Amino acid sequence: MKCDIKTGRVVEPVSSTELFPTTGNGVVGEVFFDSKSTSTVSRVFRVSVNEALILTAFNLSGEHIDNGPDKWQTCEAVEVYKVSPIVHELPRGDSCCGQYGEPDNSVIREEVKAQTDCCAWRLICGSPMAVIALPGYYRLKLTDEAMVGRVYVEGERVAGVPIPNNLIFGG
Repeated sequence: MKCDIKTGRVVEPVSSTELFPTTGNGVVGEVFFDSKSTSTVSRVFRVSVNEALILTAFNLSGEHIDNGPDKWQTCEAVEVYKVSPIVHELPRGDSCCGQYGEPDNSVIREEVKAQTDCCAWRLICGSPMAVIALPGYYRLKLTDEAMVGRVYVEGERVAGVPIPNNLIFGG
């Protein structure tokens, strides 16, 4: 059996592009949460050196009000966590190592909420897109159980593309 080892879940192609957002090369990006999700925690994923991961969240509800000093929000959020997984050695050749050809890196040694200058990395209703540009292992968490199966979060890997600083977490 020949399979590719990928960090994303296998996504079956669909005939209607209205059902799923598509990437520049015509295929669906990495899906972290969708209608089939059953947990508030995503799988562990890696951002490599010389690449960035553009995260986009769809169907986040809530309000983000900016009245000068009286800022407040009642937004659902997708939080980013930096993790230190125990990564097992990947098999060689054409063999698969997991249900979808993914490494079994579900054992987490340490975990910390990703933040820069006391500002947490998260996607909210008023800002549903952001970029992770720091290499490392990460996972995403939904802030509310009611978001499971309703919120759709995907990632698109890019390399060698200029990205505006205001979209980069910590930028």
